[in-house]
Amino acid sequence: MVLGDSMIDTYIHGKIERNSPEAPIPVLIKSSVTKSPGGAANVAINLKNIGVRATLCSVIGTDENGQILKQLLGEDELQIDGIFEDPSRPTTEKSRYVAGGKHLWRVDSESDLQIDGHLRKLILDFVIKSLPNIDAVIFQDYDKGIFSTELVSALVPKCKALNIPIIVDPKERNFFFYKNVALFKPNRREVEKALGRSINPTSGENLSETYRSLKYHLGFGSLLLTLSDHGILAVNDTCHMQLSAEKIHIKDVSGAGDTVVSVAAACAALKLSLEITARLSNIAGGLVCEKSGVSAIDENEFLNAASIRLKGFIAPLAL
Repeated sequence: MVLGDSMIDTYIHGKIERNSPEAPIPVLIKSSVTKSPGGAANVAINLKNIGVRATLCSVIGTDENGQILKQLLGEDELQIDGIFEDPSRPTTEKSRYVAGGKHLWRVDSESDLQIDGHLRKLILDFVIKSLPNIDAVIFQDYDKGIFSTELVSALVPKCKALNIPIIVDPKERNFFFYKNVALFKPNRREVEKALGRSINPTSGENLSETYRSLKYHLGFGSLLLTLSDHGILAVNDTCHMQLSAEKIHIKDVSGAGDTVVSVAAACAALKLSLEITARLSNIAGGLVCEKSGVSAIDENEFLNAASIRLKGFIAPLAL
């Protein structure tokens, strides 16, 4: 189950041949526009691409982008029963303007107001009804209004009672909502903002202190902290390791976090160790950074990369 903020990722591609006479800015000559599911919807697609049956629960608007998102999800053979519409808010859209393979700027259309009580109840009922057929739940928070203390506090004990692990990809505003979950997967910037201090990714002592502070506040089972070009920190009661970032040619980091949490959740559902979870997630995140735009993982590419890079470390995987 992927519960969270879904959106549309729009890419406006073009070329620049002159500057504007109206202001000191370049003129982008548009050549193409592409739209793809983003946010929680991209997490669901990543899961589907590695052979996981994914159920998506989210809120969109009744606008054109909302209809496009449902159509795209249908084309990816994802169910839309858990997609609820709110006519009072737009479907979140991130529009990226690109020339020569480089981002020029991004324009966002969104609302970050909390969803109302009626929508919250619809979501809660849908998730609880689905839980008997669920092996893991992802809270994919992009801070667009789905998550609240009421929703989280209602779902965490329900999942615990059924022994269903919850995997959280947090944002700063709701950071401390997520207590006692199985796996907490923030990135470095989110942790720094939440704790109000910087992280030194090259200091083992500093990273250990960061883990202890987060563990004290949140009580999670395991931490998977992404550190950008400094790799991933994976810590729980039996594992403490920092993996170096994959040696890749980075084209675009957009969507890499979606892929990391997708693979981590699949590993949690399979009850794999945190070490294997971290290694597979690190490989998957690196692969999508080699692609332009927000891209979901390719199953064959992922399994081939994992079999090569983890050869001799773990037995052949049958995911």
